[in-house]
Amino acid sequence: MNNLELRLLFWFSMSLISITQLKAQCNYQAYYKLDGNAADSSGFQNHGTFFGGTLTAAPDRFNNPTGAVYFDGFNDYIETYTTYDFPERTVSVWIYPERVTGVNAAVAHDANSLTYGAFSVNMNNNVIRGRAGGSPIQDLITPVSPNTWYHVVLVRRTDSVFYYINGQLTASEQSNSLGSVWQAYDKMVIGSHRSRSQDFFKGRVDDLKIFDCAFDSTQVDSIYGITPVNPCIIGYWPFNGNTNDTTSNANHAVVFGGTAVYGTDRFGNPNGAYVFDGVDDYLNTFATYDYEERTVGFWFSADRTSNDILFGQDDNTLNYGGLSAGFSNGNLNGRAGGNGASTVINGVNLNTWYHVVMVRTTNMNYYYLNGQLVDSAASNTGGSSFQAYDKLIFGVHRSRNQRFFKGKLDDFFIGSCPMDSNEVDSVYQAQLPIPVPGLPNDTTLCPGDSLVINMPISPGINYLWDNNSTSNVRVLNQAGTYWLRSTSITDTLRDTIVLSYFDLPQTLKIDTALCAPATLTVDYSTNAADSLLWSDGSTSRQRSFSSSVSLSVNLYSLCGMVVDTVNIEIVNSLIPKIVDTTLCPGTSMDIGSRSATGYQFLWSTGATQNQISISAPGTYWSRAILPCDTVVDTFYVSSPALIPSPVIPDSLYLCEEGDSILIGISALDTSISFQWSNAHTSPNQWVSSGGIFNLSLDNGCDARTLKYEVIDLSELEPEPFEDTTLCLGQTIYHDFNQWPVNEIRINNSVLNDGLYQFNAPGIYNIQYAQPCGIWEDEFELDYEDCDCDLLMPNAFTPNGDGLNDLFAIKSACDNFDYDIEIFNRWGILIFQNDSPDDFWDGSFKGDPVPGGVFIYKITYTAEINGRSIKKFEQGTIRLYR
Repeated sequence: MNNLELRLLFWFSMSLISITQLKAQCNYQAYYKLDGNAADSSGFQNHGTFFGGTLTAAPDRFNNPTGAVYFDGFNDYIETYTTYDFPERTVSVWIYPERVTGVNAAVAHDANSLTYGAFSVNMNNNVIRGRAGGSPIQDLITPVSPNTWYHVVLVRRTDSVFYYINGQLTASEQSNSLGSVWQAYDKMVIGSHRSRSQDFFKGRVDDLKIFDCAFDSTQVDSIYGITPVNPCIIGYWPFNGNTNDTTSNANHAVVFGGTAVYGTDRFGNPNGAYVFDGVDDYLNTFATYDYEERTVGFWFSADRTSNDILFGQDDNTLNYGGLSAGFSNGNLNGRAGGNGASTVINGVNLNTWYHVVMVRTTNMNYYYLNGQLVDSAASNTGGSSFQAYDKLIFGVHRSRNQRFFKGKLDDFFIGSCPMDSNEVDSVYQAQLPIPVPGLPNDTTLCPGDSLVINMPISPGINYLWDNNSTSNVRVLNQAGTYWLRSTSITDTLRDTIVLSYFDLPQTLKIDTALCAPATLTVDYSTNAADSLLWSDGSTSRQRSFSSSVSLSVNLYSLCGMVVDTVNIEIVNSLIPKIVDTTLCPGTSMDIGSRSATGYQFLWSTGATQNQISISAPGTYWSRAILPCDTVVDTFYVSSPALIPSPVIPDSLYLCEEGDSILIGISALDTSISFQWSNAHTSPNQWVSSGGIFNLSLDNGCDARTLKYEVIDLSELEPEPFEDTTLCLGQTIYHDFNQWPVNEIRINNSVLNDGLYQFNAPGIYNIQYAQPCGIWEDEFELDYEDCDCDLLMPNAFTPNGDGLNDLFAIKSACDNFDYDIEIFNRWGILIFQNDSPDDFWDGSFKGDPVPGGVFIYKITYTAEINGRSIKKFEQGTIRLYR
């Protein structure tokens, strides 16, 4: 068996069955297969009605040509006329959006009248969104690929909700009872908004299922993994109040003989198993399950074991043999595939639940009792010819008129694959209410306390809690029922713990006024407190007071102490209590005359309660009346002083040393508080140094901060532009822009961009205009000749007479250096100097060259008047021999 088949098997034979163990029953409440129609296959037959155009069948995710319903996104939708309002609920649906822009509602069930909140699935601008149980709508996946199948599961628990896309948990939050008020509708619709007039879904919808229980992550992943390719589980009848086949085949069993009767299952759940009367009733699936490899599993409890038949599918026309189980002389015999019965149970005890699994492989039959292998035999293709019947029936002989079963049958499944011994045992263990080792018993705590559960850590043991946590530690701090699944290599165990809380003593919080003379009795005799102690030392549970008192009382219980107060005012005459106050704009405040009961009130607004809400300034009055006295309070509600918003220059300047400047605002209403960043608290101040000064104003309702930036320019001045001398032909290009200068003039001409090129000698007047005035500078520019003459001959005679024997180059310039190359008339380089003192002696490679004209190229550098120059020259030189 591959993993997918095993998951599918566990989905039907473990998940739903184990939910009945933990949460009474888990039933299909709706199953809209949408196989080209709007029928409900759950057994409740809440068939939908298609509106809009003509119902269009479309390929489903398995490419079955009529396996889904297509919605045109214009006006198509399905009305189910049915409400699915359950405290725990699982909604599973496949959607194939063609349009991912705008809002496209796939499923809607949304009204504020729902006890357990709304649920919905829609597309909203490339996001799949959902609500599982009253909670705010959640984004589940983005971006969404159009023309792609998505599996969406919404799970609602009593305290939380979970969202799954394609088997993976994507979001969770607390559950509640919220639903829509606008265009509310408490019936489920498919393919449109709850109003049935907008947000129509464009695309395909398939296999919409609703259960009255909350799936865990394993169950969600299992239902996501269902595939039509060699599916393993092909029939499953849980008999939870109906005879429906809950697989997609929907081969529901039909009741014959009388009215269907359901009794308690092996967990004590009512309506959890089918009861056969042993007289004439039986069930017919009208379906044949003829597979070479096959697994059949079921639970039964017999009231009679003489000759009854539990189930059968027996005909010699079957390719893979008959299938049946029945009693003989107090034993249970079974056939998994072919002729030849094996004894599964020797001596069946009446009114006892047994779990039986029969497996057929290609060559062997295996029989299991309560998870353990008890017999095996060769499989064959044998079947009955007398009164043969090739359909699966329950509670009767194949003839359908004899050997009626008397007892209960539960959780019958059949699969088209063989389970091995470990899988059989896992199914059996998963269906037993065996306590999980280490899980505490049901516990009652004091309010505010938490129960910390530390499950033992052992290799190979994995835990799964009802909130999808897999930790071995769980902290419980709310009353409720919690479940835990423990999985090991051999067993899957489930257990629950119920957490409750003790009641704390209830406080009376007596706060009242009475006219003198009066007496008030305070009575704690029915309170949950074990004992009490008054602040005046009394321990009495019942006391009478005839004078004004203000006391506290400690109420003691198993869970600690609670403090209560008793404030009694015995009134001779009343005095005003309300004072003038200030109301912030756009807000309201509660004004209370007195908190004590026993008064009659009348306000200037016409109200008669002990306090009112004020939302506007004005003069108000309140009249408080006791039988013994009356008082009228008059009070004024004012608006706060306005906070100014002065226009503040971007910058304020100190121009001369010792200057100061006044910053801030004029004195305002004294109800406004002032706080400067330099600790001053007056509305304004003189400052003599630069910096940023923040003034915070607060009128009790609003706050504002004013910023003053003071800049000290008394010591700020541009650096002088030094006089300079240039070589003839040179220029200076200078950027005069600098803060805080806002205008620059050169010899009274304004520079538009602050840039200026000096290219003529003279004295230049520079003016820098800034907020405090003008800074002036003067710059003188001179020019001089920067040429450097070379001293070299145009001919020389290297004849060794000591006169003009070398081609030598000299210069009067400072730091003179040069590089020279000499070429003959054919362009051959015959000399190149190594240093300024390396002169040509008229030779090439050590041999004298003949006389003639030669070409030279010289690059030289030097300094003239402190300026560096670099030049290149070329010419000819004649050599005489």
